[in-house]
Amino acid sequence: MEIFRLLLFLASVVCALCSQRIDRAVQGKGVVQRVILVFAGGVWLVLLLAALAPLLW
Repeated sequence: MEIFRLLLFLASVVCALCSQRIDRAVQGKGVVQRVILVFAGGVWLVLLLAALAPLLW
């Protein structure tokens, strides 16, 4: 399960870092970049909560 979390985190970081290039490739005029960044932030938040959950209970 830890490997899955790490892979998901790395994929979201790569997508966030490349969001501007992806947006230019699909000619999204900034909309696609914002969507990618929001989803990446959501993934980070969910992974953070999943990592902290065992400590809280």
